[in-house]
Amino acid sequence: MAEQTVAAKKWEEVQKKAFTHWVNSQLGKRQQNIEQLIDGFSNGIKLITLVEVLSGKKINEKWSQNPKLKVHKITNCYIALKFLAEECRLQNITISAEDIVNADRMNLVLGFCWLLLRHFQAPPSDDSSDAHEGNKANAFEANLLKWCADTLSVYPDIDLKDGFKSDCFHNAKALLGLIAEYDKNSLDYSKFPPGDKLNNCNQALKLGESVIGIPGDLIDPAELAEGKISDSNMVLYLSLIYNAYKEKNQGQTKENIMKRISDLEAHLKVLLVENEELKSIKGNVELSIKDIEQQLEVVTEEKNALFLSKEERETELGSLQESYSKEKTELEGTIQELEENINLLKSASGENQHQLESAKEEVKKERDSIREELQKTKDKLNKEKEDLLAENDLLTANVRRAQRAREELEERMKQSQEEHSKTIHLLRKHLLQHVRDMHVWKVFLEQDREYESEDLHLEMEPELESMPFAEQIATVDTAISEENTKLDELLKERQEEDAALAAKKAALPPSVVIVVDKKKDKDQAKKAAKK
Repeated sequence: MAEQTVAAKKWEEVQKKAFTHWVNSQLGKRQQNIEQLIDGFSNGIKLITLVEVLSGKKINEKWSQNPKLKVHKITNCYIALKFLAEECRLQNITISAEDIVNADRMNLVLGFCWLLLRHFQAPPSDDSSDAHEGNKANAFEANLLKWCADTLSVYPDIDLKDGFKSDCFHNAKALLGLIAEYDKNSLDYSKFPPGDKLNNCNQALKLGESVIGIPGDLIDPAELAEGKISDSNMVLYLSLIYNAYKEKNQGQTKENIMKRISDLEAHLKVLLVENEELKSIKGNVELSIKDIEQQLEVVTEEKNALFLSKEERETELGSLQESYSKEKTELEGTIQELEENINLLKSASGENQHQLESAKEEVKKERDSIREELQKTKDKLNKEKEDLLAENDLLTANVRRAQRAREELEERMKQSQEEHSKTIHLLRKHLLQHVRDMHVWKVFLEQDREYESEDLHLEMEPELESMPFAEQIATVDTAISEENTKLDELLKERQEEDAALAAKKAALPPSVVIVVDKKKDKDQAKKAAKK
């Protein structure tokens, strides 16, 4: 059991080295590479590059070129896997985008690499060789073995009838032949006798690394010479040799050169589009800079106002500092004089020296006291300065709020004035109509009278509209009052006349009938209304 675990670990390391070499050989076409296979595709960028290189197609779906969040990395990997399944018809993909980003399941990564290798790097198939040798090799292995046989057909001592277990693999003659065909000048095939198996294996693996670039530690030369190497290990190593042949041949074809030119042109178009986007962004940034400059001007004005206040405080502080310096100088002069006197008195009397020292200490204490008072004054002024700055900010904010409130009030007053004007116009119109209607009723009341009614004298609506509001109200009120008074008088007179007429009719004999021409009365009323 322990031996199986060690063998499994060893085989995993071989696969990791082999597929890292193969992946980097593909990514090198875009000047990219990976350090380790387990996390080399974790952000999805290099996986997309590998898929584009292997398929020869461009992934047009938008993906993140600078993914920072895990969701962006998963999206990139998902886009690559989706492209493989839909555009490249790759089946049986067992790894998920989350597995690639998490980078914690090496077996899935290796299986995915095997799948890519078999799909994109398979040698050309031959339908007549599907049952080649009747062994357990699948179509990929059968085609790979056939490619080896075709490539080594010029060597009569190489026989691959036993597949990957053939003796020409164990004595390394097949590997040496493949290396010789890759580079004619790399070795002298005749100098490697079939019987010297271990030496041939060592030399073949070293030449494979130096000539083709395949890591030499993918196969143990002793196991290869003894025939203990597994078919999977042999298939993996031969796949890398086939890939090297394929890359060498592709690099020399006209189609490959034209494809590279086409890729460069497509890349140039993308760069041009990005350039236009950058120009647009630059324009927006310039507009933003202008707005910021305007804001900066406003801030600068406020700053200048604060600087003026600051300069005043600094002037006061400077005055205090000058006073402090002056007093300090005077005190220092006094101290110096006292020190000189002390020095003179020291030679005269020790007792006098003690008194002078005491005086010196008192002067120093007084100086320290003055310094402390000046420092307190300075701190107080600084605090007042900060309070003034805060008060200034508060006043500025209040002024702005008051300005906004004034603008809102003016807008409301304007709306109210417009509504008031509309109301006055409508009221004036109805009052004038009321006066006219009253005048018409007065005409009806006067239609049977012998005298004519007074003409209505009232300013017209345009004239009223030009008057002040108070005069308009007074004029209309006067007209309505006069019409009401006249209507009351006429109504009273008509009532008296009707009463007299009724009494007169009652006194007449019964045979007397008074006929009233109603039609004539109506015609007179109409004429009076028209007047």
